[in-house]
Order: sequence, then C-alpha cells, then structure tokens
Amino acid sequence: MKNIFHAEFMKTFKGPILGQLFIDRGDKIRLAFIIHTDFFNSNHVTKRGNHDSVSIISLANLNLPEDLCYQPEHMFPAGIIPGPREPGLKEISYFMQPIIDELYNHI
Repeated sequence: MKNIFHAEFMKTFKGPILGQLFIDRGDKIRLAFIIHTDFFNSNHVTKRGNHDSVSIISLANLNLPEDLCYQPEHMFPAGIIPGPREPGLKEISYFMQPIIDELYNHI
C-alpha cells in the first residue's frame, strides 16, 4: 500500500460523519498527522560516556505525498522533551497531552 488513505482503518475512522472524515471531505480540508518522538544524545557521545537524552516531538502531515511528508522542511516541531533522561510512559504523556488537546480543539 503506497497511500495511507487506502488503508481500511482510515476509511472507517470515526469522525463527524462515518466514513467521510478523510475520504469524502466535501469542501473541507481534513488533515491527518502522525505524531512521534525522537530521542537523541545531546552530548554526541556514543560509547562509554554521558548518555543524556533529549527528545523532539514532531508531526508529519500524511496528506502530503510520501516522498515529502517526512522531509524535515515539511515536518512540524511540536515540542522538546528536556533531558537528562528519557521519560517513562506516564511522564511522556505530560508532554504529549497539550499537543493532542490543541489539535483536538481545531477539529
């Protein structure tokens, strides 16, 4: 499958009108984003050194062609999770929830 919108879960994704959120948009723009985090060592040390982690939270617009949506110039940097350690599952939600709430408020 080359296009995410051909996937069954996107065709049946619940929205205001069943089956129309992304497929039959009418005169409205409906954008689909994927949100992800990428942890990296800010000290550039790869062996036997300080292993501090910082994370970038970013969004990719799935409505763009696949060869464009993951290019850095087309991604939205939504937040930064400071180090020195990667947060656990409960802690990461404190960083993600405001981003999700902001996107939800624009539906």
